[in-house]
Amino acid sequence: MSLGERIRKLRREFDLTQQEFADRIGSKRNTVATYEIDRSIPSSAIISLICREFNVSEDWLRNGEGDMFLPKPTNELEALLEKRQIPKGAYILLESYLNLKPFEQDAVLNYIKAVADTINKTESSNSELLQKTAERM
Repeated sequence: MSLGERIRKLRREFDLTQQEFADRIGSKRNTVATYEIDRSIPSSAIISLICREFNVSEDWLRNGEGDMFLPKPTNELEALLEKRQIPKGAYILLESYLNLKPFEQDAVLNYIKAVADTINKTESSNSELLQKTAERM
C-alpha cells in the first residue's frame, strides 16, 4: 500500500471528506487529493501534523509498518500532555511532582516561589539602576 493509499485509508477511517481532512490539517482539498493518488508527497511537516492530529503512528503512515494508531494515553496526565503537545520531559517532571507526598509538594512550590521572588527582585533592581543611569544622561 502506498503513502497515498494510507492517507486515504486514514481519512476514511475517520469518515471524513477530503475537504474535512484538509481542514483538520490546514491544507486544501485538492492537495489532499494529490496525496491520495500519489501525485505529490506530503512534506515531513505535513506528515507530522497528520500523525499528531489523528494519533497515527508515523512509521505506519510513512512505511506501512506497525499499527495504524498510537496507543491511547493510560491516564489523565498523559492525555492532557498529549493534547497540549507538551514534551516528555515536562511529563516526567509533573508525574514526579504528583508522586511526592503533600509536604514535599509544598516544599517544591515554596522553593519555586523563592526563586521567582529572587528573580523579580533582581530584575527590579536592574530596572531601577538602568532608569537612574538614563536620568543622569
